[in-house]
Amino acid sequence: MIHHVFGNGESRKDLDISKLEGTKYGCNAIYRDHLDLIDVLTCVDNGISHEVYHNGVCQKIPCYFRHWTKLP
Repeated sequence: MIHHVFGNGESRKDLDISKLEGTKYGCNAIYRDHLDLIDVLTCVDNGISHEVYHNGVCQKIPCYFRHWTKLP
């Protein structure tokens, strides 16, 4: 099986994710641009983790967080 992992940086700016086959893993805020194109989302930042959760992303695709803490 083919797996692709995408970060949040400029390196994916000119990459057409829709043309890639296999499981697509995205990191942090990639969901803002490509939620319909990624299969799994990982988050390592507390702020983005809460944003992902509160925006209902976890209801649409599997999401994995490094850790969870309450925000003030």
